[in-house]
Amino acid sequence: DSFKEDLNNGGRALQSVIRPYPMKTSGIPRKLSFAPLESTRRFHFEFSSTAENDPKVAPSIIFVPNFQYPNGVNIEVSDGEYE
Repeated sequence: DSFKEDLNNGGRALQSVIRPYPMKTSGIPRKLSFAPLESTRRFHFEFSSTAENDPKVAPSIIFVPNFQYPNGVNIEVSDGEYE
């Protein structure tokens, strides 16, 4: 029954496999860094103001797994906002 309560129970190397990643980017991805044992992950992209990348129409979406951040996250953006 504990397996049903925790989807990740019994998995191997999950800290390396389950990681944050950009699902959609309103621009050009430039750099993505992730180290499972560090507390800081970074994603840099160059915003593109074309009609198809308008953040109101096509926002950037970043997957942040609860597995890596069971106590929540602190997200910083250099320009724009997040929700």
